[in-house]
Amino acid sequence: MTFNTFFIIMVVVVLVEFALTVHFIMRFQRGFFSDATRRRYSQREENDAAADDFDVHDDPRASAAARNARTNLDDLSAHAFRKRDFLSPNELKFIQALWRALGDRYYVAAKVGLWSVVQNVERSDWYRISQKHLDFLLCDPATMQAILAIELDDASHNTASARRRDQQKDTILRNAGVPVLRIRSAMEYDETILLQLLERALRDATAMP
Repeated sequence: MTFNTFFIIMVVVVLVEFALTVHFIMRFQRGFFSDATRRRYSQREENDAAADDFDVHDDPRASAAARNARTNLDDLSAHAFRKRDFLSPNELKFIQALWRALGDRYYVAAKVGLWSVVQNVERSDWYRISQKHLDFLLCDPATMQAILAIELDDASHNTASARRRDQQKDTILRNAGVPVLRIRSAMEYDETILLQLLERALRDATAMP
């Protein structure tokens, strides 16, 4: 074997070893940073969820995680959020009809979290109400006690899965003593007919044992 051949072989061996070393280093870094990123975002989601849980449920067990979640405020982009319409055009038209029909007899609240109206006695069932809301809620203006839940149902409520969710929500409310009135979404709302529906639902609720 000549010197030139030996030199070429050694160069090839060194290059192969260098390429393998770089390959394993890059794989390690990708795995390390991928795992670190997953852990970071997983912890952030847990902290954010715990912060929401603490604020909403007033659960002392979540206080430490809630404090940790506040450290993530610096990560929020100034352009990540923007204001949106609180009510859809149809919802706005409906609540205006409610105001005209009811006058000042009841306070009308919109998009109320179900957990704000119903107390969850069994903590294991919290998931059933934590992500649900009521379209509208009639309240006693003096005490703000819930009087009647109103659901405005559009075509999206026609599916079997939506009907099951609606039935579950209605059952939860009625078991908690809050009557429910479901009204089909429409282009226009007649205040006279709307008032008749509301009064009938309130009479039926009063007659319930």
